[in-house]
Amino acid sequence: MVAWLDRALQIAAMARKRGEIPESVRAAFEVLYERARETGQYVAFERVANLGVGYGLADWPRVAPDAEKLAAARDGGDYPMAVQAVWNLAAQGYAKIRDEDAKRRCQERSVDETLRMREQVGSASAQAFWTRKAIGELRAARGFKDRIAELRKELRELQEASLDDFGQFSLPLDLTQERQGTIEIFEGLTLPDVLLQFALLVPTPTVDDLRQQALDGRKDSFLSSLFGASYADHEGKTVAETPATSFDGEPDEAWLKEQYLRSLDIWRHQIVGGYIEPARRTAMVRFPLEVRHFAAIAQMSPFVPPGHEHVFALGFARLLQGDAASAAYLLIPQLENSLRHVMLNGNRETSKIKPDLLQEDRSLSGMLESLRPELEEIFGRDIVNEIDLLFHHSPGPQLRHEMAHGKMSAGECYHPTGVYASWMIYRLACLPLVRHWKERVAPAIEQASL
Repeated sequence: MVAWLDRALQIAAMARKRGEIPESVRAAFEVLYERARETGQYVAFERVANLGVGYGLADWPRVAPDAEKLAAARDGGDYPMAVQAVWNLAAQGYAKIRDEDAKRRCQERSVDETLRMREQVGSASAQAFWTRKAIGELRAARGFKDRIAELRKELRELQEASLDDFGQFSLPLDLTQERQGTIEIFEGLTLPDVLLQFALLVPTPTVDDLRQQALDGRKDSFLSSLFGASYADHEGKTVAETPATSFDGEPDEAWLKEQYLRSLDIWRHQIVGGYIEPARRTAMVRFPLEVRHFAAIAQMSPFVPPGHEHVFALGFARLLQGDAASAAYLLIPQLENSLRHVMLNGNRETSKIKPDLLQEDRSLSGMLESLRPELEEIFGRDIVNEIDLLFHHSPGPQLRHEMAHGKMSAGECYHPTGVYASWMIYRLACLPLVRHWKERVAPAIEQASL
């Protein structure tokens, strides 16, 4: 009936002058409005009331009190989301007639319905979601500081409890063949070639390949692609959310990046277990590597800013020696400054002028957001994409953020993602030297090993 009323109002609006609604349609509106109000039909009342206000058949001084009375008289078993729509209608109406006290009263009761939805779910993580939503609604309404503080305490407890909701699954990887092949290669190399090939173990995953994998996965897992995802940290706090994909047209960029991250997480486990670790162990067995062996790489690489050579050489040595924690804390913080250094050498400006006319260097996020074309011109689209996903993008490891705020634990440094990040910085330092390796870098490494 509501749909028919809506259609009748549309036809009347097109066929007659503005405001001239036939009496039959007005009568139908009154019947539906009163019946929905008297019988507690929340969804129908909210729709009919909005139609009435929109077409001039009712005004807010009438609708707002009626909506409040209807919502306040609800049965405790009614569907909270339907009741909440009526509370929101009442709050909107009171805002239109400038009754602030009544508006705030209805806004708070609307939040009560959100919290009733919390009571209808069983898991702590789902209850935490509805609590966060209620906090957001109270913040939007403004002036509910005490209740927000109370809900934040409840949220903290629910987030801690939600950690018990998470499960683990394992994916067996047989990397025996990759390990053996890597060992055989590195057993026959000279020291300079060991250090070169260690940087060239695997190429950077291409954006085109990652995109194709994501699109293929969307076809193979149709149901899972219909839902978005949320990500929690080790304390249970929700730190990122991603949307579901649309099957009409091109997928959302945020959804694509989420699929890239899933593929790359497994890929890094394979690379570290099958290539980086076997190569590192073989190299250390044959050559007890020290800082001096990496000095030439750090001194000659255009990726290393002046004055940072020893820091890079020390980080590279710790990486090959197996001290992943020291390597990570030495190398990962250098990435942002090195990118700026390379950009400046390429005559690209990396600073910004603030409103007070003072200049400030752009952060990694600032460069990726504002100077991405310039970065891709120098480093290539694939490397910039990997830097983004590994060090900056949320959801994702966000290693630059985690490191800068002291949140990266020792275990995370030894995790394949942490080891790969340190290796990637070594790779970025070595790539510009490949064409000059035999003539300039190799002799310096051999000299340092004497």
